[in-house]
Amino acid sequence: MFLVNLIISFVVVATLGGLYVVVKRYLEWYDDRFLDVKIGGWVSKQDNVVVQIIPPSNNERSMAEMENFFINLAAIYSKKSKKDQYTEGKWYEAFTFEVHSRGGQINFYGHFNRNHLPLFRGSLAAHYPTASVIESSDPFEGWPTEWKGQVGPYTDLWGTDINYGKDDDLHPLKSWTEFQRDDNTPITDPFSTLLTGLENIQPEDYIVLQFVLRPRSDSDVQKKWKKNSKTFVKNSKKMPTLILMKKAEYNY
Repeated sequence: MFLVNLIISFVVVATLGGLYVVVKRYLEWYDDRFLDVKIGGWVSKQDNVVVQIIPPSNNERSMAEMENFFINLAAIYSKKSKKDQYTEGKWYEAFTFEVHSRGGQINFYGHFNRNHLPLFRGSLAAHYPTASVIESSDPFEGWPTEWKGQVGPYTDLWGTDINYGKDDDLHPLKSWTEFQRDDNTPITDPFSTLLTGLENIQPEDYIVLQFVLRPRSDSDVQKKWKKNSKTFVKNSKKMPTLILMKKAEYNY
């Protein structure tokens, strides 16, 4: 009898535990889906603008100018409470920058909330006075939403996302300070190398690079980063060889 009761108790516990996991996963899924719909609805109501950016023909300014430009753009940050997110779908706004190469002809675009246009114009003019900002139609306007069996100049579409990996925020890429000398003359310009590649594509090709810059100051994100940083430093002290390998791995 004891053995039977033990088995029954085990089954009940296992069932309740499994039910808890299922319910928890469902609530997480519903929460994400609910938020996605809410945020999507809020984003679709925003008055966004597309601008074409014409950079200076001859730019000899320090790369620090671009860093300060991005720091200025971070002024759009506004903390979003859980109430804002769940009731109105408010989310952290972003500046989206795109590099379009159509058969080697390159254009630069920006996409963001129209309310931030004065901030964008003023920040760009402060650091790059000869650059121009012109309101434009969306270069993606008229693109097909279904590519199967598509005919015309473009018949196939391929895309991918590039994000930081699990520990990549602890090993950032080289900063601009490592690409120029103390007198502000460049050692090398990685973006120039990228543009050279985009200029030399086939006439029938169209390549788009999109950068989404969203300033965040989430306390949970900060706490996670601090925790991961402390763990990494603690483990690194025990394994100095691993540190060297990590530095070499991310030194590109």
